[in-house]
Amino acid sequence: MSWKYAIHNVSARVIEKRRMPLVIKEVAWRALDFTNKCRRSNPLSFALRPIFGHKHLHIAIGVIIAMTITGTALFSPVDSLAQESTGGGPIALSVLSEGEINPTTTESIKIPLKYNYISQRFWALHPGIDFATHTGEPVNPVMNGKVILVAHDTWDYGKHVIVAHANKYTSLYAHLSKIYVQEGQTVDTKTIIGEAGSTGRSTGPHLHLEIHDELDRPFNPATFLGIK
Repeated sequence: MSWKYAIHNVSARVIEKRRMPLVIKEVAWRALDFTNKCRRSNPLSFALRPIFGHKHLHIAIGVIIAMTITGTALFSPVDSLAQESTGGGPIALSVLSEGEINPTTTESIKIPLKYNYISQRFWALHPGIDFATHTGEPVNPVMNGKVILVAHDTWDYGKHVIVAHANKYTSLYAHLSKIYVQEGQTVDTKTIIGEAGSTGRSTGPHLHLEIHDELDRPFNPATFLGIK
């Protein structure tokens, strides 16, 4: 797309100029980041995804739908419920027999690295969370899955891995110093997919984690991982 090439060229020139103010350079970095993540998507729809994918908007829509259904049920009762009882004696109820229950505990979701703290949270212009940590810290997948991408770019994610999961979610692990997995490899929460680092657009060692839903919309990984 011509607009992507134009943004790349202008942003690269701005970043290379030594006397350019840091604020303007930051805007240029964000423009590069946006074009890389946008890929083949329409830029307007891609920019609005975080807004329409926000959990509070979903909650508001859900409340409105629930109130509509409740109001309809109260003021328009179903005819079958309003009919007179015809008698006919007791009603036989089917009761499930008590069977033996064998509960099992499995580690389904996991924070990807042990020693960390969140240095940057999820927001409109940052579609993931950053875990500040030490270079070389082992990184695990958040869930079992299959590696669908192993890549390295200079301007954005650096060395990064994308894992697809059974629930159609995908997780991205960026700025790695080393990668230990290959595309097509099956992984679980105990697999070391790489080591934390500071490759790509990074100011220090950390892990950038993104989680996308089945429509490739990013949402807050902290909520997914149960982090407050």
